Amino acid sequence: MSYDYAKEKAEYILTDEGGRAVAATWEVIRPLVEKTGAITIGKAMNRIVHASDSFKQLAVIHRLCEIGLLRPLVIAGATQDQILVPGP
Repeated sequence: MSYDYAKEKAEYILTDEGGRAVAATWEVIRPLVEKTGAITIGKAMNRIVHASDSFKQLAVIHRLCEIGLLRPLVIAGATQDQILVPGP
């Protein structure tokens, strides 16, 4: 099974539980991003406490990008090594 953001968004992110995970994750990683200017997807995912599996964790990160709080830099390589910077 492969990751599908549209599916995770519909089944998790847009639920109360998913919304709480997005908000809680932003509260945890915002100070890190403000202090350092960037965070990898892997480090951000390690700080998600409300999402139980890696697809949900990745969906939380994608949602933070979708709503403009984070912006991914385009870098080749593994997903967990992709760099996120503050949104526009």
